[in-house]
Amino acid sequence: MPGASRIALFERVRRALRNGRAFMLDTFTPALLQDREETLVCERNLDQGFWAPFPYFGFKQTFLFPDEATGLDRYLIVEPERTRTVNTWLQGLTPDQLSAELSEAGLTAEPPRDVTTGAAWDERSPMFALVARPT
Repeated sequence: MPGASRIALFERVRRALRNGRAFMLDTFTPALLQDREETLVCERNLDQGFWAPFPYFGFKQTFLFPDEATGLDRYLIVEPERTRTVNTWLQGLTPDQLSAELSEAGLTAEPPRDVTTGAAWDERSPMFALVARPT
């Protein structure tokens, strides 16, 4: 999602927050994409049957856009009665980048936290969470 779209979304969230409520979100850092490679996988019942309750063929192609710290996993799911495509975009953001966008939308972010424990974020982790409140 482009930064301007995220800021517009964060503005809507800010308007919805009432009585001191907070907004929490998690995201990936650019480090998530460092070890990824562009790939193409074709499997019967791709991802252990995740995409459909009956037999299908699945194709997953990964595209990387390093200049934007972005990756795309494109899934093509071929079932007996239909074929569908699912695009999963991953964009890495730093806590500073995300905090700046939240600020532009009228929200103040607390320091980044570990996604699973809520403790202080370890910069080596490829994910972090932010809690933001209206400014």
